[in-house]
Amino acid sequence: MTGRGSHPALDAHAYPVDHLAEVAPGLAIADDTVSPTALRADGFDAIYEVYGRGLHPPPTGAAYVVHRIDDLPWAAVPDSVDGLANEIAGLVRAGRRVVITCSTGLDRSGLVAARALIALGHTPADAIDLVRGARGPRALSNRAFVRYLLLDCTPRRLAERGFGTPPEPER
Repeated sequence: MTGRGSHPALDAHAYPVDHLAEVAPGLAIADDTVSPTALRADGFDAIYEVYGRGLHPPPTGAAYVVHRIDDLPWAAVPDSVDGLANEIAGLVRAGRRVVITCSTGLDRSGLVAARALIALGHTPADAIDLVRGARGPRALSNRAFVRYLLLDCTPRRLAERGFGTPPEPER
């Protein structure tokens, strides 16, 4: 597994060679080649599959959530991403190890991981950088996802949607 602070190994097309990467302590991203059973054996307490295909049987001894998110450049980010990310952030805060998986471990999983990082207190730009630092430059290449993170996940916009507290007014 690629660790935080290191750059992922990339193939000739800039896709990550590693199928699993830590984004932040307790939070990782994987592609769909890694089975939930293998992820559980690696010590993950919760596995969130956002590809939605259920390619592998659920593991024993770990929470396993399938939540389909479309990866289309023009699709709106579903409102459920906020709740899903807050749930994941709560698990990470409680000391659980969580992995988010999708087909390539780049866009859908990157979206949810970045949103969970925002719920953990990172700025949107920092969250995007952490995901790309773990998974490479092709991570979060979906412009709709990046737009959502940068514009709709600011403290003010999150507070307007009922997530978090509004920023203090400037004096």
